[in-house]
Amino acid sequence: MLIEHQGKVPSVDPTARVAPTAVLCGDVVVGPAATSRSARS
Repeated sequence: MLIEHQGKVPSVDPTARVAPTAVLCGDVVVGPAATSRSARS
């Protein structure tokens, strides 16, 4: 989910892999080939 905050919107490169449950808010940049995953205990 991409959320605008104080007029800033996250930017996600089309090649990045972001988890479907991720929440990106505000002035965030996810660069090329980046990957997000859940933390493991």
